[in-house]
This record gives sequence, structure tokens and C-alpha cells, in this order.
Amino acid sequence: MLKVRSLKVNYGAVRALKGVSFHVNEGEIVTLLGANGAGKSTLLNTICGLLRPAAGEILLRDATIHKQSPAQIVRLGVSQVPEGRQVFASLSVRDNLILGSYPRNHSDKAEIRKDIDTVEELFPILKERAKQSAGTLSGGEQQMLAIARSLMARPKILLLDEPSMGLAPIVVSNIFKTLRKLREEKMTILLIEQNARAALSIADRGYVLETGRISIEGTVEELLENKAVKRAYLGKGYKEVWE
Repeated sequence: MLKVRSLKVNYGAVRALKGVSFHVNEGEIVTLLGANGAGKSTLLNTICGLLRPAAGEILLRDATIHKQSPAQIVRLGVSQVPEGRQVFASLSVRDNLILGSYPRNHSDKAEIRKDIDTVEELFPILKERAKQSAGTLSGGEQQMLAIARSLMARPKILLLDEPSMGLAPIVVSNIFKTLRKLREEKMTILLIEQNARAALSIADRGYVLETGRISIEGTVEELLENKAVKRAYLGKGYKEVWE
């Protein structure tokens, strides 16, 4: 579904990504682990067209997309749930969802209504809060809204940037249960998540990004047994992922 080849991205004179290559197969969840400043959000923003690469290429189903505008990339099927949620605070929950369908400018109202019903089944609280201003929601509810809004674009691949950040454990658990449901429905997902245990509990494969380079890659089982991954991201009790 997604291929990134030898990607290099600069911030002025600083090279943030130093030749990153990885892929995401259709229907799988791939997680990208890494410390703050490793380049994870830079990578997602480059895939979405918010940043331009200095070198390398990004392909969606073998078609290059890194020269397209962010709006065109969304229409091609890439949808991002940004770090910090970034909902439209002054608009209602329902209007946020409708705006998520904006890239589908040829969709009729019946299709949009059907998709709203679908995401409200995933997140029932959004139906209860439909007329409430998004800015008055709790952090967890805003994260649910951000995911639902991205799904309204009917993406081919969903990019999630730190969905558990700042949320209570019970809310994180509910969000990851929803991601498991999306996995069962064969949604393709690229997940950035500092909670490595949670990420590896739902992923098929993973990569570790360190100072702008991929340092480790493998299946979930391989990463769970990797000494460097255990030491840096899992610590004691890492087997809780499977228990």
C-alpha cells in the first residue's frame, strides 16, 4: 500500500530524516517506535505533503505522491490523525465529522450519513455528543473524534500520530480496542506510538526510528525479543503485551 524509499528531509541546515525506507502492506498495522526527536512526526508530515523531501520518494500503490499537494494526497487515500488531535473546537462534533468527508466532493448526503453512522458505531459517545462543541469534549473524546473524522475520508491508509498521548489508561485501552476492530476490517494503518506495549499489541510489524534513520525492523515477535527494543521501549514486564 505504502512505500517510502531513501527519504531525506531537512529543516534548514539540519537533516531530520537521513534516508528512511520502509513499507506498509495492505490490510496490516505497522508501528513506528522512537524517542522524541527521532523524526517520527516529520515522517508522517512528509507522507501527507506538509513537508517536502530533499531526496527519496513516497509511493501509494506504486504511484508517487510526494510531489502532490496535501489536499491531493488526502483525495488519493492518505488520512492523518495528527498529534494533539486538532479538532475544530468551535464546531459541533457532527460538523467535524462532516468536514472529514470534504475530500469526497462527489459523495451524496446518503453516503455521508451512512459513514457517520459507521463511525458513531465505533465511538458511541460521538453520537451522544453530536451537537456539542468539539472544544468542550474531554481529551479522550477529542481523540475519538479525530480518528472518526479521518475515517470519514474513506482512506486507503490511516496514519496515527501518538493517539494515546496525555490520555488516561482506560481511555487508551478503549482507543486501542477500536484500532483492533479496524484491523479486523482490514484497514491499513501506520501507527506512531510511544506506548510501545500498546502499539505492539495490535501491530503486525514494526520499525524503530533513531535520529532520522531506521535502526531496527521486524515482526512484532522479533521486536519483542530484540534486546535493544526491550531495553529502550519495553523495560521490565514487557510480556504484559500478550498476557
